[in-house]
Amino acid sequence: MLKVLKKVNGLVLASAMTIGLTNVAFAHDFWLYSNDYNPNLAKLGASTKIYFGWGHGFPIDDPLSKDKVEELYIKNAKGKTIIEPKQASGVFVDKIVLKEQGSYVVGGIMQGGILSYTLDDKGDKVKHIGKGKKDGLKNLVSSTFYQKFAKAIINVGDSKDDVFSQPIGHTFEIIPLDNPKDLKQNDFISIKVVHNSKPVSGADVYATYAGFSKSGDFSYATHTNKEGIAKVRLSTLGHWMIKSNIQIEPTKEQKKDFDEISYSATINFEVY
Repeated sequence: MLKVLKKVNGLVLASAMTIGLTNVAFAHDFWLYSNDYNPNLAKLGASTKIYFGWGHGFPIDDPLSKDKVEELYIKNAKGKTIIEPKQASGVFVDKIVLKEQGSYVVGGIMQGGILSYTLDDKGDKVKHIGKGKKDGLKNLVSSTFYQKFAKAIINVGDSKDDVFSQPIGHTFEIIPLDNPKDLKQNDFISIKVVHNSKPVSGADVYATYAGFSKSGDFSYATHTNKEGIAKVRLSTLGHWMIKSNIQIEPTKEQKKDFDEISYSATINFEVY
């Protein structure tokens, strides 16, 4: 069982809160957003569209180039299929047609990178993207390797399988233990946070829904128990995003280039 290296920005959450919580994420958030999480199965299949989400204003914010996405795929009971994203205003992936009834998980991985900060001659912080300790930065304050992972849960018809609750192999991942299609307003959804398939104890968990905030605030916050499990109250109908992030200590070899590793994961679904 992995424990987080430290709380994000020193924020300690003693209990669940339902106030407006400022986004304490490491830079921008990454998510996968669908225009229809529960498409109807017709003769030619069930169609939906998947969008890249990037920034702080859920569900649609800043443009994101498809070149920044390392891998994008969809998984059902029969296996995993790679999706080739198509660019359109920086956010559009493509229409996908799902041929069978069941639950599907769309998974995306952003390219990892290094973010460092130094101090200039005036003592002000200067950001360096893609540069770490090995690049000879002077007056280095911090250097962090970061990577972001995202999932969306799609249900077609009367899905009864457990694909939604199966890990998809992301380094850092949020796994729903309940299928969102079976939940209603004010229900709690149980989720499990894992790193390399092992539960993460004490990980911060945040949630928000479309329309709550355009500036990155979250409507709900809690943290995982010793089994890596947390519960989020779904206070309204609509499109939801749950997010978690952790900072872990690098290996001795990795410390030659950065001081810390930061992972974040999101999962999106609809309550209707």
